[in-house]
Amino acid sequence: MEAKAKKLIKEGYTRQETYELLAEEIGDHDAAAKIVGNIPTPKAWKVGRIFNYTLLIILIFTLIYLIVEQPTFTGIVLHIWFIYLVVTVDIKNYYWISAIAGFGSLGLVAALALDEKPVVEAKLSNVIIYLLLVILLPLFIKYLLCPDPKWHKELYYNEEGEARTRIVYEFDD
Repeated sequence: MEAKAKKLIKEGYTRQETYELLAEEIGDHDAAAKIVGNIPTPKAWKVGRIFNYTLLIILIFTLIYLIVEQPTFTGIVLHIWFIYLVVTVDIKNYYWISAIAGFGSLGLVAALALDEKPVVEAKLSNVIIYLLLVILLPLFIKYLLCPDPKWHKELYYNEEGEARTRIVYEFDD
């Protein structure tokens, strides 16, 4: 379904039209909203791509630094995964970049508290700027490219004639 939604949006359908088509086809408004909610429109991509490329460049330079200066398996693998997410514009997983960078900042605080030499030798201001960028930039990109839809409850009648409510989503394009 995600591939179909991406195709529809690339063909010029709005996110709202795509949502309505998917919701009708799969019969689940929440699932359709989740799928469409993570796909940027071409218009949004034109505005947000510079931030996405900025994040990509930061992650590539960090990967090079990790390989040359502080080769750790976990750090290298994580940054390769981050780069993959950014290259494929996998917006729904940008939260992971921020979350893992946030946990990394906790590790930095612990290392500073224990006075570990590699961390102390690194320019603390550079490390803090990097962490802030890698924590905040993915969240900003997610918000810019795929703002959350508005929603409201709607009354409808099922096949048995019983009154029910459902959540209806409205996407801004």
